[in-house]
Amino acid sequence: MFKRIISYFILLLCSTIIFGKTNPKIKFEYGVELQSWFDNTEFGGCKFQNDQTMAGVRIIPEIGIGIDSIHHLRIGATAATHWGGMGNIFEIQPVAYYEMNYKPFRFIIGAFPRANSIREYPRIFFQDSISFYRPTLTGLLWQIGNEKHYFDIWLDWTSRQTTKTRETFFVGWTGRTSWNIFFARHYGYMFHYAKMKNAPQGQYIHDNCLFLTELGLDFKSLTPQMNQFNFTAGWVLGLEDNRGETDWLLHHAALIRINAEWRGLGIENSFYIGQGQMNFYNKQGNNLYWGDPIYRANLYNRTDLYLRLISTKMIDLKINVVAHYVEKRIWMEQCLTLSFDFNNYRTKEIKTQNPFWKNWFKKIRK
Repeated sequence: MFKRIISYFILLLCSTIIFGKTNPKIKFEYGVELQSWFDNTEFGGCKFQNDQTMAGVRIIPEIGIGIDSIHHLRIGATAATHWGGMGNIFEIQPVAYYEMNYKPFRFIIGAFPRANSIREYPRIFFQDSISFYRPTLTGLLWQIGNEKHYFDIWLDWTSRQTTKTRETFFVGWTGRTSWNIFFARHYGYMFHYAKMKNAPQGQYIHDNCLFLTELGLDFKSLTPQMNQFNFTAGWVLGLEDNRGETDWLLHHAALIRINAEWRGLGIENSFYIGQGQMNFYNKQGNNLYWGDPIYRANLYNRTDLYLRLISTKMIDLKINVVAHYVEKRIWMEQCLTLSFDFNNYRTKEIKTQNPFWKNWFKKIRK
């Protein structure tokens, strides 16, 4: 199946090049994205999550060419530093990829930014720190459809096999279909955690699969004054093994989510109940699991109260206060994130609405 998909990619790419214009229109493309984050979690004494503060800033400049608004070749880099890092850059990674936009298809291969590529997965799949510290995918992405009806499949090769490191990679997919205010959506991935080269005795291959199928209601068309207003109820299935020690282990749970936002003020709530995930977390930790480890609990509720201080096609500045209910206690978190995205090739479908607090400062300015 996977080989057929790759063959289809190549056939589609060759056909668009061969049968394209004899005098293609070439455009110079540029972009720069800046991300900054401050995330303070107060989980002291919690057995499912760490008490920590993550703060940093990242810049991702890119340049490239576009051909007939279909083919795009871009190169750049991503560099990041911690707040208080005394100017030390802790990470520099190359960005280099080919992208084809031939509606309703989109295809990307290379090392490309995560935020502008794969759909936003729930935190049970990828915890917040992944967007902070693993912003680049190395692999490929194929998408078909539009925002209401789509199917995506992607590959992220996260580590190659050496005598010191394991071979690891993700294969993921998402899909959605909609009927008026009703929709069905599915998320899934498989993470393969292989052995090192010349692996020591007792080291085993792990497979970590996770699936979420949701039915939902999107009320935004009925409430145009709202930025967002939706409700979903879903079934979670975790499927994992440790080859050589265990058979396949299944973990079932329900996940109910609601999100409502009005003029920049929003609330997001997610309720999880069922069997805890991540059976081998105590041994393998975040090397095997990229989702939020708090989902090891059988009962968990997260409530986000957030305010978008600025929300435009270029800038998004958001402050977030989070209450986590787990282990019959409430744990708090505070988060401030900034995203600045300036480019001449990517459009963001955002209808900027006046924030509810906009008129408060008119008298001060006068």
